[in-house]
Amino acid sequence: MVTFRIVDLGRDYPGKIENFAEARNSFLENLPDDEYILFIDSDEEASQMLLNYVEHLPFAGTPYYRIRRINLMNGIYREAWNPEYQPRLVSNKVRWFGRIHEGVKPTKPCMTIDFPIVHNSKADKEYPPLLWRWHFVSLPSYSKLFIIYAGLKKSIEMMQQELRQANEKSSANPVELQSSRGELEES
Repeated sequence: MVTFRIVDLGRDYPGKIENFAEARNSFLENLPDDEYILFIDSDEEASQMLLNYVEHLPFAGTPYYRIRRINLMNGIYREAWNPEYQPRLVSNKVRWFGRIHEGVKPTKPCMTIDFPIVHNSKADKEYPPLLWRWHFVSLPSYSKLFIIYAGLKKSIEMMQQELRQANEKSSANPVELQSSRGELEES
């Protein structure tokens, strides 16, 4: 069985976090070889299904597990941000890198757990436009294309809805539509 403990960086790290990778690595330095840490951020919650699964996970020596993360913004599911898998259940065989939006090395081998962590970002009315602008600029190109595609998809769906409503309206009064097109023949 896997032995693990939960670490909330915001609560458990002593002092102010300047570099998230260094903060995470500080918990791995004295970690025994047969133990894992489940990292949870302060705006996240580990589902009970995930905790039950990890408690019964056989120890296989896997360096880390990627765990599904369900992303919400102020409690609203954001399709473009989901699904996302992040390294969260880690052993001392990996090290974190990157001051912000950190990752792990080595990247393989790893395993995936589909029981989720729920991430609920909260933003006030002033902050989101700045956040989105910065976040969008810092994304890799493929992610930007996905976000653009998701926005276009939503725009197309809205136009299709408007077209359906216009068609329903025109089918209710076909004479008006024909006369507006100049197709009405005089009798």
